[in-house]
Amino acid sequence: MLDQLTWRADGVKELFDAVGSPMFVQHCLNHVELDEEQPVGALDCDDFSIWCVNVLNKKYKPRFLTVSWFHGWSTAGHAVCLYEDIVDKKNYHMGNWGIRGPFEDLEESINDIMTLTDAGERIGFSLYSKGFRLLDAG
Repeated sequence: MLDQLTWRADGVKELFDAVGSPMFVQHCLNHVELDEEQPVGALDCDDFSIWCVNVLNKKYKPRFLTVSWFHGWSTAGHAVCLYEDIVDKKNYHMGNWGIRGPFEDLEESINDIMTLTDAGERIGFSLYSKGFRLLDAG
């Protein structure tokens, strides 16, 4: 479903890095599915990912994963929905890049993100529950 949406970076209104509401993503999807234009507003990786975390069945253990790194003299990052396949028990992640995996563990998922973005030195990661309870960080 997310392939129907156009990625849009956060701007000043979103303080350049805010996680929006999964309801706004659904609102955009509803418009696009009715052959209407995507509503104006930021839709970046955090927004795609938080929507995924909220719509996936809880049996997949959906979690919100952020990874950040140094990019030259500035910082950058990416967010995905991390989930576990109920058959192979391996990790996968999804968001505005589609579905990626399987991965043996959290570290392998993080390394995939770092490789895809050609990231510099890793700063850290954080892993949250659907309710944004911190589950892990490093």
